[in-house]
Amino acid sequence: MRLYKATYLSGNGPLVRILREALARDQHGRGGTTLSEARRRSSTFVTNVHRWLDEYIDRAPDQAPLERLAVFDEAQRAWSRGHSKLKFDRDVSEPEMIPTAIDRHPDWAVVVALVGGGQEINTGEAGLSGWGRALETKFRHWRVAVSQDLLAGQETAVGSMLLETTPQYLGPQLTKGPDLHLSVSQRSYRTTHLNEWVEALLANKPTEAASIAAGLENYHLGVTRDLDAARNWLRSHARGFRRAGLVASSGARRLRPHGINFKDRFEEAGWFLRDASDVRSSDFLELAAPEFAIQGLELNWIGVCWGGGFRRSDKNWMFKRFVVSKWQKVNNHNVRNFVLNRYHVLLTSAREGLIVWGPQGSSDDPTRDPEIYDEAFEYLKDAGMKEVTGARQETS
Repeated sequence: MRLYKATYLSGNGPLVRILREALARDQHGRGGTTLSEARRRSSTFVTNVHRWLDEYIDRAPDQAPLERLAVFDEAQRAWSRGHSKLKFDRDVSEPEMIPTAIDRHPDWAVVVALVGGGQEINTGEAGLSGWGRALETKFRHWRVAVSQDLLAGQETAVGSMLLETTPQYLGPQLTKGPDLHLSVSQRSYRTTHLNEWVEALLANKPTEAASIAAGLENYHLGVTRDLDAARNWLRSHARGFRRAGLVASSGARRLRPHGINFKDRFEEAGWFLRDASDVRSSDFLELAAPEFAIQGLELNWIGVCWGGGFRRSDKNWMFKRFVVSKWQKVNNHNVRNFVLNRYHVLLTSAREGLIVWGPQGSSDDPTRDPEIYDEAFEYLKDAGMKEVTGARQETS
């Protein structure tokens, strides 16, 4: 039987680095392979999509890739034409470039695009519709298999749609299958409704969120104003081989007085993979991972450090950006959506439970005024999170 090569592509740099290191450590641990050789092998399978496009779009524009199968993770985050032009001077979108390279095989090839709704956290991301436009304009000869949800924009797909309408030409080439849509997040295996709770929470529906939270069986939701209490809560739950960690939005600039600072380079692989005794590991609960490091990955227990840029005012969300030495209001609709998606990523990164820590603030520091955090803290409790005040208190 002939074997064909495959590659796993991702534009998520942290995810690529963590997967490569995890695979290399596993292979090395089985014996017979040096760690350096194991790392070399894993790097040939898990590939940064930008480097892959360097090879097959820039350096070898007519060569068919070595791989017949390309699995592209977080495909909704593929870059748009404008952003691709800005970054690499390529006047074409990534949803068009990847099939262009794979299409050079004369007989057959497959692109598997893995899509997660509500994960767009950067400007310049084409979204699922970018793939639909590429199919309609360049690849009408391709056969397409997709879930009905991504054709209709169902709620479980967070409104994402491949095509607004199904073109007539696609009919004979289109296969629709329910098995192609994962309606229940596998990130939080303890509950099937965590994503619904997060959606209601971020949509300013506290009553609905509280109702959903009440039905989250075997999943813990805590909230506290005490960072040490949050750490103790995480340690008391993360027993055995379960991992815990702190996460925060990269826009949460005024958490720095509490030791949460994103100016230094964050080493994702070590944070996820090192032993709990290592101060650089997630389990040490000292380094907080930004949303870019946690996206597409998860831990058993997460502590979300709530920043002042995403706050409450008059029973609604308010968006602020910290510039130089003060907060400025954010009015741009797209930027607001990115903030919402960043918190969506953070709040759905725990498999078994999460706790939110909201600082007390300081009346002596106008950039950390207690009012910045107070209303958000009360809102989170109204949305079904149980307050944690003692070092060993657990939610139920």
